[in-house]
Amino acid sequence: MDANSIFEQINAKLKELDIDEIRERIRPLMKGVRVVSPIAPAGTFLYRARKLDDSFNKDQNIFLADLKYPQPDKASLGRLNRDGQSVFYCSYSKEPIFFELPHLSEGDEIVLSFWKTLDTMLVNNIGYTEFIFSKFGTKRVAPSWSEKKIDDANQEITFNENSLPDEIKEKISHDENRILRELMSKEFMREVDGTGNYHYKLTAALAELHLGEIKNHTKQFAGILYPSIKMSANGDNFALQPDFVDRHLEFRKATHIRLTKKDGNTFSINKLDEAIELNDDNSLKWLGRLAHWVLNKPFQQATATASAGKDHNGDYEMSKDGTPVHWVLVDSKTGEALKPT
Repeated sequence: MDANSIFEQINAKLKELDIDEIRERIRPLMKGVRVVSPIAPAGTFLYRARKLDDSFNKDQNIFLADLKYPQPDKASLGRLNRDGQSVFYCSYSKEPIFFELPHLSEGDEIVLSFWKTLDTMLVNNIGYTEFIFSKFGTKRVAPSWSEKKIDDANQEITFNENSLPDEIKEKISHDENRILRELMSKEFMREVDGTGNYHYKLTAALAELHLGEIKNHTKQFAGILYPSIKMSANGDNFALQPDFVDRHLEFRKATHIRLTKKDGNTFSINKLDEAIELNDDNSLKWLGRLAHWVLNKPFQQATATASAGKDHNGDYEMSKDGTPVHWVLVDSKTGEALKPT
C-alpha cells in the first residue's frame, strides 16, 4: 500500500484510532527515510511565553517551574504531544510568540521568558518542504541544512535564507523521499480549530516517529523543529523534551508585557516589568521596572551604539531591514561595556 492510501485510511478513521495505532500504520513508511537536520550550537537563545490569568499571575508569585513545560497532569493533547506528556514549546525568535498564543487580544498580558542553551542541540525537523512554503505563501525559501557530523558543534541553523545555490535546489528537486516528506508535512502543518483537536493524534504520532533513538551515538534528539503555522511558516518553533530542558537550558530573564493593539498581523506592546534574577525559592525577582543602565553621575559618561544581533540575554529589537539589533553602552573613558541592571 502506498503512502497516500495509508494517510487516506488514517484520516477516514482518525476519530476512532488511538495514537499507537496511527504510529504503527505509518512506521513502515519510515524505513530507509533519510532526513538531514540542523544542530543548534550552545548559546542559542529560545523564547517561550504564558498568558497571565487567575491561576498564573505576579500576585501569587511566579516560579521558574511555571515558565517551563506543564506538568503531566496539566498537559493536554497538542501538536507534538499526547495527553499527559510534558513538552517545552518555544520559538527561535520573539515574533512567533504573539501569533502562537491562542486568543491573544488587546489588553492581555503575558510573561515572555528568555532561555539559552548550554549544549549543542540536535533536533529533527518536519514541515520544511517547498510544498508547504508555497501553500502558505511563505516569504522565505525552505531552509536546507548541510550534511555534517552529529557531533560537529560548529554547525549553525540557517533559518533565514532568501535564496539557495543551484546545487541545493537541484538536490531538493531530486529528493527521493520528497513525496513522503510532503505528505507528512501536509498532515503535520494542518491548521486545527477547537472542534478538530482529534487531528493532533496524527501529528503527535508523526512527532514520535521523528524522535526515534539514534543508534550508536551518545547524543540524542533534543526535540523537533517545525515552522510556525500561525506565521505562515515565516517563523520557527521547537518542541523540546523535558530532559534536555532540565539539563541544558538556562533561564536568562522574563519580561511582563501588555498587548496594547492588535491589527491583523501587527501587534503593539508595552513592556511593564522585568526579572533578571531568581529569589532563593526560585521565584522570579521582579525589578518593578525595566532593566536599564545606571551611570555614576556626575563623572561617568557613556556612548550608546545600536549593535547587530541579540544582547547577552537574547533580547533585541528589529531594525528596518528585518535584522535583530540591540543597544550597547560603553564607558567613554575606559571602553568597558556596561550591563543594564
